[in-house]
Amino acid sequence: MPRLKSVYGGPWSKMGGEIQLDAQTLKRLGDVLVESVVAEARKDMAKQRKAPVRGQPEGLPDSEEFLESFSYRIVGNRTVEISSSWPVAEQLVEGTPPYQMLWFTKTAGVDRVPMIGRDGRVIICSTPLGPGTAWVHPGFRRHTFLARGIQKGREKAIEIVRNELVGMLLSGDPLR
Repeated sequence: MPRLKSVYGGPWSKMGGEIQLDAQTLKRLGDVLVESVVAEARKDMAKQRKAPVRGQPEGLPDSEEFLESFSYRIVGNRTVEISSSWPVAEQLVEGTPPYQMLWFTKTAGVDRVPMIGRDGRVIICSTPLGPGTAWVHPGFRRHTFLARGIQKGREKAIEIVRNELVGMLLSGDPLR
């Protein structure tokens, strides 16, 4: 899965002196970050539904599968890495300009392409002859749901780390 963003736990672990965040705390931080990213993506998807724009760069996929594609993994001792299994997740986050789809031409060996219309009917389209007449993909709009989600997740993570520090201090084990 492509890595979209890494969030370092070092700043969190320095909130109350130098402590080492344990694996359980890092997992909770990862869960909070992914939940926040998905919540922000849902907001963007809802805005898209209200004002769809045809002929413009692609927006976010309006599907639960897209939202379920986000996950995290712990890298090293205190880094949470956010990733997505969605095929064009990086393009959605970074944005891409329109581009020619050179692989959908007769010279590339593709004669016809089935396409599903908005009403659900399948339409068989004949592909262009060569690179000079290749179809142009409208590109992808740059989306900020990942950055916003990570920012909100960090704010929630501060509460988790604070609670962890209080728990350690109350248990008499200030440094793990």
